Amino acid sequence: MDEAWQIVEAVVSDDTDSEDEDAVAARWNNGLGEPLTRWNNGLAAKLGNGGVILVLAETKNGFAIFMYDGIKLLKEDAHQNIWVDFAEHTVAKRTVWLLEYHPFDPKELMWGLKIQMPYLVPAEKSMLDEKDCFLIMSKGMKQLLNRHGFILEPEDMKVTRHIINLAGVVHMCDSCVKKHDYSLRSAAEHLKRISRIDTQEWI
Repeated sequence: MDEAWQIVEAVVSDDTDSEDEDAVAARWNNGLGEPLTRWNNGLAAKLGNGGVILVLAETKNGFAIFMYDGIKLLKEDAHQNIWVDFAEHTVAKRTVWLLEYHPFDPKELMWGLKIQMPYLVPAEKSMLDEKDCFLIMSKGMKQLLNRHGFILEPEDMKVTRHIINLAGVVHMCDSCVKKHDYSLRSAAEHLKRISRIDTQEWI
């Protein structure tokens, strides 16, 4: 976040070099000709980093991180004015700053966030109901179970949270074995040499 704020300071500094004080002040107006009291009303202090926030936006092919003036979100008339910032693309480019963009398939991430949202965001606890007992299986989880001999055909197969938890444990065990594969094989060879015990058929 410190790096993001340094970028903001650089942007503001560059702008102020070519603008007079009135022009700079106008840039921080709320769109109605009234000065935005960023510091006196404590909103900037409440958000930190001068009121600048990072926004994660999901796109069709990945995720983008933007910086935005978060103080606008805290104003009582936010819904009346924020949309204007995005009514035209040239205005939008001056309203938000793109920090980073990563293209990738977000389906697995969205699946994980969705099923754990009641626990990750306490405000969503009230939405945890009986329908949460059966959840759509993710593509990665299906591949894991198929690899272990559980051949699953339906694309929309549903599972319980308990099964998801158990599959997670299996995945962690697989990862541990893979991580220590060389050491385990070396130990098996040593065991075979000194005791003639062959571990190749061990499960």
